[in-house]
This record gives sequence, structure tokens and C-alpha cells, in this order.
Amino acid sequence: GNWFFDTEESWAVNPYGWWGNSIDPIQDIRGNTSEWLWVSSSLIDDGDNGFQRYQGPDWTYFNFGFNNDSWAAPSTTNQSESRHFSIWVPYLEESGEYEIEAFIPEGYDATTGAIYEIIVQDTNNINTKYEFVVDQTINTGSFNIIATLDLPRGSNCSIILRDFVEESSSGTNVFFDAIRFTSTATTGQVNPKIKNLDHNNLVLFPAHPNPFNPKTTIKYNTNRRSNVNIKIYNSNGILIDSFTINNQQKGSHTFSWGAIDTKGKQLPSGIYFIIFNIENNTSISKIVLIK
Repeated sequence: GNWFFDTEESWAVNPYGWWGNSIDPIQDIRGNTSEWLWVSSSLIDDGDNGFQRYQGPDWTYFNFGFNNDSWAAPSTTNQSESRHFSIWVPYLEESGEYEIEAFIPEGYDATTGAIYEIIVQDTNNINTKYEFVVDQTINTGSFNIIATLDLPRGSNCSIILRDFVEESSSGTNVFFDAIRFTSTATTGQVNPKIKNLDHNNLVLFPAHPNPFNPKTTIKYNTNRRSNVNIKIYNSNGILIDSFTINNQQKGSHTFSWGAIDTKGKQLPSGIYFIIFNIENNTSISKIVLIK
């Protein structure tokens, strides 16, 4: 009863939101902004309002994956040949830190270099994009954490997955399945970034910077002379590298890591865990590499 339509000066709405890196072009029309109009949930799968597939003639539907369905498209390492992509947009009840998980189906000839784009929109409608490379051949048939980020409430973030993959990857298909957002406040972790199991002879401080690129540093204190064992794992629990510091003196120390594996290869964006062990004292630091 109080809605007015101005026939002289039109009003425009982009119902799919704006997730580009530049300023929303619809803002030039009477200061409007794009909005994702289809309310979803924090778990988005095929058929949900928060999931859309776009473009491309070569989509393939499979009767396996989360809820027994998933999609695939042929991968390409040439960005100009990219033709297929999907977007997931959740509705989050509260702002805060969330674990973002992708369900990886047990797919045929999946890529080892899928690039998940996570786009976060702030209160000024400015988008920040993060990219995480995921090996879709590892830990299949389950949800895998691809990032932990601070997210705003509502439908102000999105996940985009394209058929364009990392140049050095193998596999001919990119698989598209469910995405889940889980608040770290509900996972039972007092502090998800650092978990000290026993700090009688070990005090671990937060990594800095975190997220990082290309190097992060962790400060730690020891209360007596000790051997220090350090192991680094990726989010799938695979050992990336290990270090041993023998007979380290009591006091304050630092450990720096440059996201390189044992073969000297640069690692992809993602979540990593650095585990410090001194005698019976163990502490874990969760770090995020963003390229």
C-alpha cells in the first residue's frame, strides 16, 4: 500500500548479486546495489536456492556425491577457454568465523587443481576475493575444509568454482557438489587457531601474519633446554614437511615457514597446521595461505 513506482526514473535490481572485483555497475542507477534475493541456508546443494550453474554446453550430471547428485565439467588450464562455472551463496544467521567446506565426490578423473574463489562483501558493498586450490582426488566422499574466514551475516559472501584449473594440475574434470558453512563458535573449540594441549614446557603464540603470503612466523617459549620437533600438515592430514631443532636453549624463539614442501615446491592456497612437540608438550597452530 505504500510502494511507489516512478515511471520516469526506473528502478533496477540484479537478483543474483554482484561478485566482481570492480564497483557494482548497478550502483550507477539511482545508487542501487545488487542483492542475492533467493534465501538459502548454510548448507547449499544442487536444487537449493543458493546454488546456480552458469554457461557451457558440457555439463554432466552424476548420481553420486552429497545427497547422491553432483555435476562435472571438463577442466581447462587456459582461462580464455573457460566456459562453465557455479556459484554458492549461503544465508548466515550471524557474522563471525566460519569453516568453509566443500564436499568432494568420488568422481572419475577429477582435477588436482580446482580453484575455489571465496568472495566476501563488506558493508560498503566492496568485494574481497580469496582463492584456494583444492585437490579433488584427496579425501573423496566427504566434506573437506577449504578455508576458515570471518564472514558477515546474511547473503554477503559467495563461493565460485570454474572449469579453469591450476596450470600444473592433472585430471580432466572439475566436480561441483555441496558447500557447507560451519561457525567455529559451534565446533567446541575454545580457540580454533591455537590449541595448547600441555604447555608446561611450551608456550605457543599466534602466527603472524595469518592469513599469510609468502611467509609466516610463530613465536614460542621453552622453559628448559629441549629438543623441538615441528611437523606441518595440510587440511587433509597429509604431512607436508618436518623439522627438528636439537638441544634448543630455554627462552623465546621463532619459527618461520615459507609454504614450501620437502621438494622445494611452492604450496597452493589453503589451510595448514603446524604442530610443535617438546617432550610430552604439544601445541597446534592453524594457518591460512592466501595467494
